[in-house]
Amino acid sequence: MNSDAMLKVALHSRSQADLYLSKGEWGRAFPHLLVALKLYPEWKSELKKVFSTTLSIWGELLEDGGRYDDLFKCYEQALEVFADHEEVLNNLGAHLYRLGHLQEACLYFRQAQDVCSDFLPALKNLQSCCNLAVERWHYRMLNDSRRNQGFRSAITRAVGQGFNTVLDIGCGTGILSLFALEAGAIEVFACDGSHSMVQLAAKVLEANNAADKVKHINKLSYDLKVPQDLPSRPSLIVTETLDAGLFGEHILQTVSHAWDSLLAPGGRVIPAGATLWVCAVECPHLAARYQLKEDSTGLDWRGIHLYSAGEEQYDCEDLNSLPGGFRFLIEPVPALLVDFNDPEELQKTWSGKRNTTKLCKVLESGEVHVVLAWFTLQLDAQEELSTCPIDEHKAECWDQAVFPLVRVQYVRAGQYLELQVGYHGGKLSVSVHCCGSNAMKEKTMFKKDDNQPKMDSKDTNEGSDNGIVFNNSMTIEPKSGSSNIDSEKIDNVSENMLAGKARTSNVSNRDKHKISLEISPEMFNVSPEIGNVTKSDKNSSIDEWEGGFNSKYDKCSVSFKGQTTATNFVRELHDSANSFIGETCTCNCNYLNIENHKQNILRSGVDKVVVNNETLYKKETDDKFPVSRLSHKFSKMPCPLHMKTYFVPQKVIRFLNDKSWMDTFSQVAVDVLQTRGKCVTQFDILDLSPFPVLGLHLMKGIENARLWCISSEIREVVLSVFDVNGVSAERIQFINLEDGQENLSCSTFKFDLVVAHMFDSTGELSGSAIAMLPLIKKCLKEDGLILPQKITFQSMAVHSDWLERMSRVINNNVTCGYDIDRFINMYQVSHHLDFLLSSIPHTSHSCMMQLLSVNTGDIPSLEMGGAVSVPITRNGCVNALVYWFSVTYMEGILPISTLRNDSHIHQAAVLLHPGVPVKEGDNLNVVVMFQQGEISTFLSSLTTVKMAWRGKQTKLRDDEIEGFIVDSDSGNDFFDD
Repeated sequence: MNSDAMLKVALHSRSQADLYLSKGEWGRAFPHLLVALKLYPEWKSELKKVFSTTLSIWGELLEDGGRYDDLFKCYEQALEVFADHEEVLNNLGAHLYRLGHLQEACLYFRQAQDVCSDFLPALKNLQSCCNLAVERWHYRMLNDSRRNQGFRSAITRAVGQGFNTVLDIGCGTGILSLFALEAGAIEVFACDGSHSMVQLAAKVLEANNAADKVKHINKLSYDLKVPQDLPSRPSLIVTETLDAGLFGEHILQTVSHAWDSLLAPGGRVIPAGATLWVCAVECPHLAARYQLKEDSTGLDWRGIHLYSAGEEQYDCEDLNSLPGGFRFLIEPVPALLVDFNDPEELQKTWSGKRNTTKLCKVLESGEVHVVLAWFTLQLDAQEELSTCPIDEHKAECWDQAVFPLVRVQYVRAGQYLELQVGYHGGKLSVSVHCCGSNAMKEKTMFKKDDNQPKMDSKDTNEGSDNGIVFNNSMTIEPKSGSSNIDSEKIDNVSENMLAGKARTSNVSNRDKHKISLEISPEMFNVSPEIGNVTKSDKNSSIDEWEGGFNSKYDKCSVSFKGQTTATNFVRELHDSANSFIGETCTCNCNYLNIENHKQNILRSGVDKVVVNNETLYKKETDDKFPVSRLSHKFSKMPCPLHMKTYFVPQKVIRFLNDKSWMDTFSQVAVDVLQTRGKCVTQFDILDLSPFPVLGLHLMKGIENARLWCISSEIREVVLSVFDVNGVSAERIQFINLEDGQENLSCSTFKFDLVVAHMFDSTGELSGSAIAMLPLIKKCLKEDGLILPQKITFQSMAVHSDWLERMSRVINNNVTCGYDIDRFINMYQVSHHLDFLLSSIPHTSHSCMMQLLSVNTGDIPSLEMGGAVSVPITRNGCVNALVYWFSVTYMEGILPISTLRNDSHIHQAAVLLHPGVPVKEGDNLNVVVMFQQGEISTFLSSLTTVKMAWRGKQTKLRDDEIEGFIVDSDSGNDFFDD
């Protein structure tokens, strides 16, 4: 075919491609683009973007349809035409990554980076591969020299005692295997379910002259067979399949299986045992994560309670890194004791026969926000590791386990809490119950439970005068002279913190008759000076009842001297209904309302008075004071059994409790109502926030407003809140976030206002939010607004050893001299997410600096760059650039900074390795680039650090890519270093 004929065919193919693209027929347009570019390569520059976009959309459709052969055939053909197209290479890597071909994906991400080193999506994706190949907690564990030395000492003693054939389960980098060889073990076997970790460990062993002394097996320990995998049963098993809650990585199953199938009779396990401790803790920062503060939003939440929890049985937190501190309200309790060298006891613990109940005296009045759990790990008879947050010698590599409550428990010193801790079917559960202050005064006798694990010594959770003795079977027994008590007299209010997340509790229907409460007059403090009932103790007042009665509308200031807590007051109020706080009431009492009985008289000298759901009446008379002093306090207080309790995602609670954000929404609402809300026939709002707070404010002020929101997963909650605030459900439409783009593209509506939420809580821009922006702009009316209007990226140069230890192994000293750091650090990343700068040890070396500022609507298509000169304010070494956002919703309203302790968006950092020495008065030159919603920074001194908001990357050589395969089943053998 001559050149003229080729050009003619190329022109026809290009024309056909344009036709099909105009119809959205991507699969038919793509082959015509291929033909056009093959016949006329001169169009490559002109058609580069159209080609990659067409292939990207068509490739996603093929992947969604499971047409994988066609998918990779298209990319093979594309690379014949565009072998140096960074977007095509990156997109092919993304397909491979999603389909589990991690090693191949990394190669294409690397090629895309080689073609264009500033192509940020490839950097982000390559970073994700590093994170999957070697999970980030490996660095923290290897940097914990106390943990490393403890295992080393215990293994050395065991091998010296003749336990010299060793199996390292979940070997990770192989450091425990090296300890065994060092101690003189005859045979050492190591297994791990992760292919990448086995490859990494092989390199570590080779560098430490141990490659031929340890047999590596790429299997989970459950899959090992004797003699197929192991020539004989080993005499010693070492493992560290532990998480913050002790059992989360299935150590019970792992060790129990090893005793049955792998370990020699009379063998030994390291660690030898562990004790799980629990404690009721007050921590306001955690409370704001799990419990809604009704007064933070400016909305009416009466009768509605929201709570949250993590996706697992518990969350993991280092309490020492949280702002605001924490308090232990009881003495820590040893709840579960595990002996890893007793297979029978392991089976009983696994099957739930070692569950325990503890009755604990409250030492300080306060609010129980969470129950905290940690463990003491007994490596052997001499070596012990603790994860207790108040232990100054604690191991640094483990956090504590946090069990959130459905509601805050308000407690008073001297009251008793009943803690129940159980483990069954692989799940750890904790629950807490409030008991009366005189529970132990009546000498409660708990029957000894033969199912409790044995302990070597007595333990107690309070002083010797409390009437409680914890014997060696971890049960509670009275001192001499105590008597039995009917267990029903110890009424309690239960808050279960297992992962069950019913949106609304159910109420017992056993008793629907009228509910009454007997009150002794000395329960009230009367202040004659002001003629009102006053508060004497903030921890027992009605406005702080567990039921969430601390409404900003009606602050009740009654103090109860004769009651242990307001929780018990609420319980006794509904005792005859035998219900828990927050359940739906069936008694039709509506509110505890005494407004109609002001003429009645209370007398301070009476034996008792009775308040029921219909009236307040006297039994005797003396020292009169009018009921009207109380009536206005109670008149709007919702019955606790009418509180609707909803479980919502944690991001919703954090968002609603961000007072600065909520205050800004209130200001924005006022501004919009004044400028756009008057005399409009229709006002359509799209609110993409985690909860449509701003949308609701505007709906309340604009009668003809309609709202679309993405809160379909919490639809019932949204409708309840809107109903309480007087907004009809008929004015609200819900959009599924997963289908949001499709729904918007099919929508014929044009919006007056769009409330975007551009951030992930971890401190980066949200990729999904950015992807929706172009479509959102098409759905705006001509004079429509997208909020926020502007996002500013701010940063500070700091030095932080903590950040470095979270992202790389510092040196070989922390790993007892073994050559490990250079191998695992090949997988280090330079981007650390989700921390609070104020709570980590650091030294600032500059003032706050503005990197760049962008208009929200321009983010998807914006490409810009520039240099920022950062004045250095202190001598030292800069090893991190911490960054956050300043968000401007509207001109004239102060921007919101995410550099706050109560921000629902945390901070993130780019790490510089090696660190950059600086002197006061110097300037640190930072080059900033912004592309497709990603940001990159590097130093002009050629110490380069790429910064993509969703991932940063260290370049790897081809021979280093080999270890990038990670099995999807990361069972017990993946978690040991």
